[in-house]
Amino acid sequence: MMPLLHIEDNRIFTTRGEAFAVFEIESEPYENQSLNIQRNIINTVAHGFDNLSGEFWLNILTRQLSADQIEEKMRQFSEAPIWNAHTKEVKNYLHHLLPFTKVNLLIVPLLQKRFSIDLTSENWKDWVKQAFQGIVDFKDQMTKGREMIPSDSLIAAKNEAEDWYTKLGPLGKVKTANLALIEWWLKKGYFRGLPDPKCSLPDPMPIQAIAHGRQHWIRPSRSIILSLTDVKAREKATRLLFEHADDLTSHQTYFSTVNVPSPIPPDDPTGREWIYGITENLNFPVDVAVHIKVEEHRKALDNLGKKIKTATAQYEEWQDNGEEIPLEIEENMAAIPTLKKKLRSTQPLLHVKTVFALGASDEKTLKKRITSFKNAAQNYHLLIQAPGDMKPMFQSFYPFGDPLPSSWEIPMDPGVLGASALLGTKALGDPFGFWLGRQTEGGRTVWCNPKRPATELNSTNAIMIAGTLGSGKSALLKYLSTILASWGAYGLLVDPKGDTDPMLQLPFDIKMLKFIRGENTRFSPFKLGTVEDARAMMDITFNPKSEDDKETVINLAVERLYKNGCLDMNGFYQALMDIANKSPQEYLKEIAFKIAQKVQLMEQHEIGEFMFGTGDNDSFNAQFIIAVTRDLTMPARNHERSTWTESQRYSVAIMYAVASLGLRKLMKLPRHILKFLSIDEKWVLDLFEQGVRLQNEALRFSRSENMIPIFASQNPTDHYSIEQKEDTTGLFAWKFMLHLESSTQVQAAMELLGMQDEYSSVWDQKFADYSKGKGMCRDPEGRIAEIQVEVVPQILMKYFDSNPDNSKIKHEQFSYVF
Repeated sequence: MMPLLHIEDNRIFTTRGEAFAVFEIESEPYENQSLNIQRNIINTVAHGFDNLSGEFWLNILTRQLSADQIEEKMRQFSEAPIWNAHTKEVKNYLHHLLPFTKVNLLIVPLLQKRFSIDLTSENWKDWVKQAFQGIVDFKDQMTKGREMIPSDSLIAAKNEAEDWYTKLGPLGKVKTANLALIEWWLKKGYFRGLPDPKCSLPDPMPIQAIAHGRQHWIRPSRSIILSLTDVKAREKATRLLFEHADDLTSHQTYFSTVNVPSPIPPDDPTGREWIYGITENLNFPVDVAVHIKVEEHRKALDNLGKKIKTATAQYEEWQDNGEEIPLEIEENMAAIPTLKKKLRSTQPLLHVKTVFALGASDEKTLKKRITSFKNAAQNYHLLIQAPGDMKPMFQSFYPFGDPLPSSWEIPMDPGVLGASALLGTKALGDPFGFWLGRQTEGGRTVWCNPKRPATELNSTNAIMIAGTLGSGKSALLKYLSTILASWGAYGLLVDPKGDTDPMLQLPFDIKMLKFIRGENTRFSPFKLGTVEDARAMMDITFNPKSEDDKETVINLAVERLYKNGCLDMNGFYQALMDIANKSPQEYLKEIAFKIAQKVQLMEQHEIGEFMFGTGDNDSFNAQFIIAVTRDLTMPARNHERSTWTESQRYSVAIMYAVASLGLRKLMKLPRHILKFLSIDEKWVLDLFEQGVRLQNEALRFSRSENMIPIFASQNPTDHYSIEQKEDTTGLFAWKFMLHLESSTQVQAAMELLGMQDEYSSVWDQKFADYSKGKGMCRDPEGRIAEIQVEVVPQILMKYFDSNPDNSKIKHEQFSYVF
């Protein structure tokens, strides 16, 4: 029964003269975190309750939208053919596996002295009539003039709620709940297993101010109906059914527990997560109500003495009668010394009642969920499902209903509650975006919105991928790029393998630059980029030993080239010859002449000729640019620049040119346009200082330029900072570590994920077994899980496969599908 009268900010006022404050506590990443982080999460809750007293209702709830609601949100991203096909296929998946998110609410009572409200008898008849529904419909039966809240009670409740906000800070990241969240919580119980209820209350709630002399009141001018008057409730022995007007029925059942893992070693509290271990390892929502009464340690110690006498008498009675002593009595006796010791150390005693709630849209699904839930819970709990107690167990999620019997309470120290890891989460990914895949354990869905880190999390958008041959690294890079393009993003994808030809058939404005022998690809390194980019490219090409004199000549020639306006390699040659003929310094003349000769020879080189374009680099004007660098001859990672061959210098310069020209083109676009820069085998850019600077620039400007850098490499160590490099690994929002083949690679991957403390040889084998998009993932909020990337729609894999049968892929087929 919910006798609600008024809601102001995060405060609720009831017709009984009660007031409550509602707070939200953020979940913390727990799965695959280091032991130190997990212990910190556990200890934060334990220490948080050390300094609290009173009564609390802690609800661990789940939000779950319907397939139609999710489809509606997805269609807001784009109407492009590929995105429409993606949305359609995802909706089919959602009929079997809906995503859900976790919401933690803490409800605290306010105003020890109740305020008085005068209700008419007609109102009370209405309460009795609709008590079971929980939230009653006042409608016109309400005599509003008799329902008023004194202003001093409103002020006192506000001040007390502000004090509680400060007191609750040690529990974690606490914030005040808003009206929409409170309304959702109040309705949630009636929709368990169904799509989330819609919120309709006006914010703020309308009121009338009334004054009589020096006394002031407020009178709600709208009753809190919450649209539940059409719900029909039926109670069975172990079920509650809520039938809604739209022919949907919420089938619900509830479980409580008679024991929890105890004692909990303070120095090693992990491994006994008696709430997290159940709720976070299932692929369907489970709601949890935790009612907590905190008893000050002196009072608790006195009461414990009385309970010891009772428990001892029960134990001796069973023993004297020669009967088998019930397990719960033995466990209570075993726990007494630990409790007594902790209470003597000034810890309070918590009296905790825990209720697990399961819901589904039909009885068959509910039965399956009950079986899965029991299997998950058997390692932690002795569960009970009390027949006939479904209604009070339902009401345990609210502070308004009849309380559960005190015999259901389990006394525990704060460390036992903390060890439940009730605020931890195993969730991975964004609330919405595109379908990225599923977690391998439990099968929970993983969504990705690459724009969210910058728009909501005050972070950069960058994505890191590492994986050797067969890992699915390149397919993931292509998938991310294609989805972003379907959202209207402009971007560049660098393909070192030359297997992207099928992607030309995707329904985008796509152009491909092929740096392959025999191709007629030509570009000018002096157009679209900056003067600094041009200097860098020429320095890489013609100054392998980084000699100061050569650098001076190159810089002079580049400056003269831009001054003359002939922005191509022929213009660079003429600028060098001008220096060779006119410079007053003989040694500069000689250097300029030698470089000019190399420019002439470069035009005849099978790789160098690619830089002898004279046009306006029109290929960089498409929405989606693919640069195929398959025939470029890259130097080995450990070779000094001075040892590079001519072909290697040209190849590195072209790789840098493509990346830098692409980046400049993207940064010239308006900021509201989404952009992406996808570079496979990014280690090539790490070989020289300019390439490192280019990556850093892309990372640091990604947020302000609305750009998503996606850097991939076979070896995780390529993403490390080395001597004379700045560490940028913290600038990546998403990190994917796929198939790896050596212990060194695995250790590097785990350090990048933040799991370095968990490394063992077991992980070597685990990463070796990964393939085709399976691996470990860290999301923008620091959550880590093993996932299987799933390309949706599946037909896209025909265009991403490294060895496709191109003859079978036809544009007509693609058009038909999308």
